[in-house]
Amino acid sequence: MLLSAEPLELGGEPCIVTSVMDITERKRAERQLRESERRFRDFAEAAGEYVWEIDVNGRFTYLSRRVEQVTGYSPDELLGRTPIEFMPAGEGERVQALFAEAARARESFRNLEHRTMSRTGSQVWQLVSGVPIIDSDGWLLGYRGTALDISERKQSEARISELATRDPLTNLPNRLLLSDRLARGIANVQREGGSLA
Repeated sequence: MLLSAEPLELGGEPCIVTSVMDITERKRAERQLRESERRFRDFAEAAGEYVWEIDVNGRFTYLSRRVEQVTGYSPDELLGRTPIEFMPAGEGERVQALFAEAARARESFRNLEHRTMSRTGSQVWQLVSGVPIIDSDGWLLGYRGTALDISERKQSEARISELATRDPLTNLPNRLLLSDRLARGIANVQREGGSLA
């Protein structure tokens, strides 16, 4: 109940006018909203990924605390900045083009792999997915999604590729790599009409 009282003067006599309003539904809605926000924060912190949100200009408006474990930057340091600012040369342009294409179509994107520079200067591979944020009038407000550190997986893939094409003892190319390079050379020669020795 919400009780309000206001002093008044009626016919020269002071009195107090009171009103009582049942706010049970409003309190229930506020409690549900707080629970929903807590659930979202708990989910964001418990996930192996970090949660992000950007505005229509590509600037971070929200980041979960887990971003610091991945990049070394706190959420406060990243807010108002773009993800592109933290990518190595060439990577930002590639990602921006892919993102612009998704934004034009107002589509979700899944499993976008890209590199980010951490606070220490090392490259971190991330797997990013996002969904558009669209207002009730159909305007694109930005994107929100998740990002996962896949650096260990990328290192393992590189090592497997190296082991498949190089001798583990001498690190010299093996027969598989020779066959691959020979096939590429033959294909180039056939396209250009040259010769190969």
